[in-house]
Amino acid sequence: MGSKLFGSSGIRGVVNLEITPLLAMQAGSALASIYKGGLFTVGRDSRLTGRMLQSGLISGLISCGAHVKTLGVVPTPTVAYLTRVLGGSSGVSITASHNPAEYNGLKFFDSSGMSYTEDKQCDVERIMLKSQFSLKGFNEIGDAEEVHLEQLYIDSILSSINIRKKLSIICEIFNGATG
Repeated sequence: MGSKLFGSSGIRGVVNLEITPLLAMQAGSALASIYKGGLFTVGRDSRLTGRMLQSGLISGLISCGAHVKTLGVVPTPTVAYLTRVLGGSSGVSITASHNPAEYNGLKFFDSSGMSYTEDKQCDVERIMLKSQFSLKGFNEIGDAEEVHLEQLYIDSILSSINIRKKLSIICEIFNGATG
């Protein structure tokens, strides 16, 4: 069975029409229900709607017992990398990549930092559509902590390259997380 919510790169759509804070909360609750709590990394790009969707997502995760490391505005690959390095159950990048400003989305990563398979996407969607969330009591909910680990990511990149010449690098980053 193919997923109805998920496209080629997670869940994307026009904000407050196709993707809402409620949908983000349901996605968070579904993820935490699948992983029986667990540790999650959450990052976002610089879109104006990112904080709103992040609030919904994190609320859903915490309500089902998850522990969340919020990364702030970071590139999508940073979320994937830090999910793996921190031993996360899963990670989510709130981004719509190259899509117009009215779009945003949720891109999901597994514990190894790889994008979700179609089977895993269908698992999340099934729980979302049936509202089969493992909500916790007030004393069992999870928590969220803001962390600043960009330097860990940068150091990892620098340790894997050997530059012998002085180089100039030009980047066009448009409206990405580094913009």
